[in-house]
Amino acid sequence: MADWRNGRVNNNGRTEAMLEEENSAHVDGLSSKISRLKGLALDIESDTKDSNRYLDGMGTDFDSSQGLLTGNREFQVLNPEKSFEEA
Repeated sequence: MADWRNGRVNNNGRTEAMLEEENSAHVDGLSSKISRLKGLALDIESDTKDSNRYLDGMGTDFDSSQGLLTGNREFQVLNPEKSFEEA
């Protein structure tokens, strides 16, 4: 006989076993999704670090270029009749 108040069937606990089985399947699915998300997060972290290193290098290159341009400008101010290549 069924006990409808708590949703259980007295036939060897089949309903409870089915719910446990469903819960286990859902837990396995969530575990798989969490693993994929963790992998994506680690990939994003790695890409971000690589991009930041690249941008830092570009900043250094721009600083060097600025120094060269400043030197060229100072040369032109001091020697207006000569080009930078002639010096």
